[in-house]
Amino acid sequence: MINKIKTLPLPAALLAALVGCAPDFDDAPALVDGPRILALQAEPAERAPGEPVRLTALVAAPPGTPTPTPTLRWCSTARPVAEGRVGAADCLDGTALAAGPATVVPADACAVFGPSPATEPDRVPRPADADATGGYHQPVHAALPGAAAVGRVRLRCPLPSAPAPVAARFAREAPRNANPVVTAAPLAEADGVWALAATVDAPEAYLRYDLAAADLEAVDEVHTASWYATAGELEVLAGPGEPPRARFRPAADAAAVWLVVRDDRGGVAWVVWSR
Repeated sequence: MINKIKTLPLPAALLAALVGCAPDFDDAPALVDGPRILALQAEPAERAPGEPVRLTALVAAPPGTPTPTPTLRWCSTARPVAEGRVGAADCLDGTALAAGPATVVPADACAVFGPSPATEPDRVPRPADADATGGYHQPVHAALPGAAAVGRVRLRCPLPSAPAPVAARFAREAPRNANPVVTAAPLAEADGVWALAATVDAPEAYLRYDLAAADLEAVDEVHTASWYATAGELEVLAGPGEPPRARFRPAADAAAVWLVVRDDRGGVAWVVWSR
């Protein structure tokens, strides 16, 4: 599969709209023409309420451009059912954020953003629905001057709607998510074209509750690769499930390409090539 992405300058109005709505990271276009947040990694990748977590933002910028440090804070308001994004609108616009830096998962995360009974029913009208992997996520607001986005941390919450023995087995046996491991091959250049390649560790297996069977099932996670670059022409050469490969013809002597690999449970890792 060859998928061409020309990272040409976008209209200013479109860029303003993308910044104004504070998109999720994987909604963003490929072009990096100024400082922007491409991804957010939690380490460990899955945490329970009250557990410490280290958050690292991937801030990309053209070579020679200062890269500011983003402010990371927990979102404090659950997403209404009618909203499709990971965080509520007042999280996206920065008006419903927890005080202080995001270093410990909030004690009420599984009540506000997961399946646990709400301690404040007026604040959380009903338990959240699980995602396709059976998981729940605590949103994180990441802000740079003039730009913002929302990431997420996978929550280790009690298994809802399951018989007690199944829930106990899930708590005892279900492995927590880990971030993908991505290794970049050295940049190779010929005739002004970069050849880029990386290897990704095998997808992890995890346990998901099957409501119809009232039991746990083993599922392999899915990896996706997202490419970003400074101005030029980027060709993505690998399809889903293949080791990431791309070609890049930079439009300037100083250039960079970022590869972000995500698993469908919220894990993330990245590599960077630059010159």
